[in-house]
Amino acid sequence: MLKPSPQWDDEIVQLSVEIASYLSSRAGAADTLDGLVSWWLFRQRLEHVEVKVRTAVEYLVKQQLIEKRALADGSVLYIAKTERGEVGTD
Repeated sequence: MLKPSPQWDDEIVQLSVEIASYLSSRAGAADTLDGLVSWWLFRQRLEHVEVKVRTAVEYLVKQQLIEKRALADGSVLYIAKTERGEVGTD
């Protein structure tokens, strides 16, 4: 675990944790600075955000603020409900 340092702000410490986590979780991982910025860190954050969005959507469904509908191909649509509790189309 990285130790916070007064000379680095919280954002730098968090980014450092993400880089270290990404590299240590993949055997033999190595890349240039440009590679880390453009691909690895983007993907790492995307995966993290996807988990948060999925959790938020599940919460909204449980609170009955949105509804989910399964499509024939197995994908799921999420639809906002109106103030009357009906599923909106806009």
